[in-house]
Amino acid sequence: MRLIRKLVLYFFSISLVLKSQAQNITEFQKEYQLDLIKTSNVIKIDGILDEAIWATTKQIAVDHKKFPNDIGEPKRKTEVRLTFDDKNIYFAFKVYDSGNAIIKSLKRDVGHDGNDGIGIVLDPLNQKTNGFFFVLNALNVQSEDQLSSSMEQMTEWSWDTKWFSATKDYGNFWVAEIMIPLKSLRYDPNQKLWGINFIRIDAKNVEYNTWTKVPPHFQIL
Repeated sequence: MRLIRKLVLYFFSISLVLKSQAQNITEFQKEYQLDLIKTSNVIKIDGILDEAIWATTKQIAVDHKKFPNDIGEPKRKTEVRLTFDDKNIYFAFKVYDSGNAIIKSLKRDVGHDGNDGIGIVLDPLNQKTNGFFFVLNALNVQSEDQLSSSMEQMTEWSWDTKWFSATKDYGNFWVAEIMIPLKSLRYDPNQKLWGINFIRIDAKNVEYNTWTKVPPHFQIL
């Protein structure tokens, strides 16, 4: 599938990684690997990152410009942390901003167009042909869809699954805390490598930013 190939990268999750698996990963992919720390914390999805795990997980910078060009650095920072337990995978975004969020709609499943928000692309089967896209705007409005190799049109937000989120405004940044139940995803518990990317939609500055670099001419959902 064109889209998931453009956005996919690889990280180690859910369990320990076998050394032999690294032989199937390109040098570029190795640069974007994460060894996730499993949490025993009870994480309350409230936009307040006071659980101990959020202070110990690796911080990721969503620092590659995608739109309107890939020149220079994003005008505002975006940071992400991840963890998991036996039932869920968790994400904590710290999204630096100023002023009120730009939100064009409070309707669910309208996607990201024109809204300040963040996105998560997941390829749990590491097939590079299918995956899931989760979008959350700054006022906690959710959108999600499946990605597949047969898609010929833009994302239509016609697929629904259960996931949980909260956002909170802190003045010069806002936080998005997300929990996606593993049962809401199609995945293989024996699959140690997942594909993933993160997106920042900065409507105020008319920028799209990603964790791994995506060329400007590639469609981004």
